[in-house]
Amino acid sequence: MLDSIIDFLHHNVEYVYPVLFLGSFIESFFPPYPSDGVFVFSAFLAGRGVLDGSKAFLLVSTGNFIGVMSIYLLGLKGIRPYLSRWISNEETISRVDRWFGRYGDKVILFNRFIPGIRAPLCFSAGLFRLSPRKMAFYSTLSIIGWNGLLLGMSSWAGRNFANIERFLLRYGVIAGSVTCVVVVWSLIWFWRRRKHS
Repeated sequence: MLDSIIDFLHHNVEYVYPVLFLGSFIESFFPPYPSDGVFVFSAFLAGRGVLDGSKAFLLVSTGNFIGVMSIYLLGLKGIRPYLSRWISNEETISRVDRWFGRYGDKVILFNRFIPGIRAPLCFSAGLFRLSPRKMAFYSTLSIIGWNGLLLGMSSWAGRNFANIERFLLRYGVIAGSVTCVVVVWSLIWFWRRRKHS
């Protein structure tokens, strides 16, 4: 079955690259889209000589960058002007703004390594005014680091594609779960502190 897919893609390779680009862009607006799995498969195909690994890396990384900057700008320009309508306490908004100003670059730097909440983090970075320059710079580093890691496994992926896919699934579930617990705990702590004050 896998050989049939590879053979089909080998003869229709001109369609694969647009799918890689569009998929990596769509992920920012539709997180369930399995862009990592698709890119790992493209790395596998590159290892088998079906695709050009450098071209796939460039297209996926470009799609990722355009996607994250789009969702960031949506938060910054589209929603931020109306934020005070939903959060009446200006001090709360200012506090989160300061937090993002201090730690936002680090959050974005590791953003690609936290599957499941990439889009919400980028949206929040815009919503709470992380500077566009920092957003672009640290997003680029994060994208290159993560995609480079995936592409670097391409030669090994040809022999162990199923194992890599299982690893990404488990990593995504574990990383997403841990992050959600930390976020919920932080919100509870913040709410209790605010209530007592």
